[in-house]
Amino acid sequence: MRVAEKYNVDQMYYYHLRDFYNRPVVTVCVVRCGDNYSRGVSICSLSEMPVKRIGRRIARDRALNAIFNKISVMEIKSDRALDILENIFTKDVKDLYDVMNYKSQYNPDLTWFEKILFGLIERNRN
Repeated sequence: MRVAEKYNVDQMYYYHLRDFYNRPVVTVCVVRCGDNYSRGVSICSLSEMPVKRIGRRIARDRALNAIFNKISVMEIKSDRALDILENIFTKDVKDLYDVMNYKSQYNPDLTWFEKILFGLIERNRN
C-alpha cells in the first residue's frame, strides 16, 4: 500500500533541508487531497541529533492535521526555530522561507519545488 493511500490522501511527498554539516535539520511533508494542499514541518533542535524517521513522522502528522482539520497552526516564531531556518536557507530555498510560516499549514503557497513534486509545473531540464 502506498503511503498516500494509507492516510487517505491523493499525494504525499517528503523533502529535507540540511545544515552546514549536511544534517537533515528540517523535514517537510506536503500533501494533496482533492484541490487542497497542506505542509507539515519538523525542525530539529540544535541540541538533538537529527533522525529522518522521526522528522518524517512529525512533519507527516502536522501535514495531515492541517489537511483534515482545514487549519494552519503552530506559527514558527521562536528564536531557536528561526535561527535554524535562517542558517539553512540559501538562495535556492529562499522562496520557502517566505512562505513557511506554520509548522502545520493548510493551503499554503506552494514553492516551485513543491509544484514540481505535485506535477503542477514541469522541471526545467536545461
